[in-house]
Amino acid sequence: MLKTASRLGTRFTCRLGILVALVSCAVVLRPVAENPRPSSPPFGAVSSVRVMIVVASAWQQPSGEWRGEAERWVVSYRLTRQLAVPGVTQPVLCNDTGVCLAIVGEGPVSAAAATMALGLYPGLDLAKSYFLIAGIAGAPPYMATLGSVSWADWVVDADSAATIHPADLPNGWPFMRFRKFCSQPWCEESWGVGAVRLNEALVKRAAALSAATPLLDSVKARAYAGRYTGNEPARHAPSVLICSSLAGATYWHGPRLSDWARWWVDRWTSGSGRYCMTDEEDFAIVTTLERLSSIGKVDRQRVLVLRGASNFDQPQPGQPAVESLQSMIRADNDGYRLAIDNVWRVGTVFVQDVVGHWPAWQDGVTARRQEH
Repeated sequence: MLKTASRLGTRFTCRLGILVALVSCAVVLRPVAENPRPSSPPFGAVSSVRVMIVVASAWQQPSGEWRGEAERWVVSYRLTRQLAVPGVTQPVLCNDTGVCLAIVGEGPVSAAAATMALGLYPGLDLAKSYFLIAGIAGAPPYMATLGSVSWADWVVDADSAATIHPADLPNGWPFMRFRKFCSQPWCEESWGVGAVRLNEALVKRAAALSAATPLLDSVKARAYAGRYTGNEPARHAPSVLICSSLAGATYWHGPRLSDWARWWVDRWTSGSGRYCMTDEEDFAIVTTLERLSSIGKVDRQRVLVLRGASNFDQPQPGQPAVESLQSMIRADNDGYRLAIDNVWRVGTVFVQDVVGHWPAWQDGVTARRQEH
């Protein structure tokens, strides 16, 4: 039950979430970033919705403006109309071209429950929709830097582990968390699904489309990341990656837990996954979509996960872990702003291509899905 401290702090920095974009549209959609959002009556034509953006957590200002991971999407796609979906606690925001956004709540329990409610709502036909789960995350400095964005090839469950206090560990065991029902830290004889591999062809296609996307950076972020000596990826400019997401309910932070995360992802993916992003919701939402796919409500081959690094999963060399956590609460590193912006920059390339070239996307992107 481990998760990095990627979302700690005050209201304006921390009521975060994830973004699930369900894209399946036969119309051309053009982002418009400069116009304010006028008020609008509740949205009624649910049957025409072809694109659904679902964020786990965001909040609305008294002025009506949205903040958090939803902000850039609401503004650029003019999501001003509203739809009440039972089980989704905040209004689903839509535009007149069939693009919508729903807030499913932070954390795996809330996100899974609301995603299921969204998928079962009879007014929404999501059978051919593309899902884009997008939001902020923590990243190890040996894999990425602040503002880097990753398309996930694997989504791994951080919570499917047994735990023993370090003082009680058998001799030679490297970590206090290990695979359940095993007599060693890992065994193949146990049961349960702890990792899902996403549609490889779809992931590669999305990554190729967005590989050259200009990413936001800042002097403040570079100065902060530059203190991670010995970790060259942290000291480079933000980039677009393909690597693996580790999702769980508990905040965690520190180099030893990062080592565990790397080992855990490697074990669950039989060596083919590379841990690079950690968050709360990905595995819960992906497995919820699996259930919905099994009853024909969605297509599990149309699921993508996009995460942006808002912080590192460990302190700078010589820095106490608690001090590092407090710096994230104060948003000292500018990573949150960069991650929010860059996830939108990269994700919107995919969304616009799908909605602008629907005949090329409507039958899906074929690849064999795997799970371990």
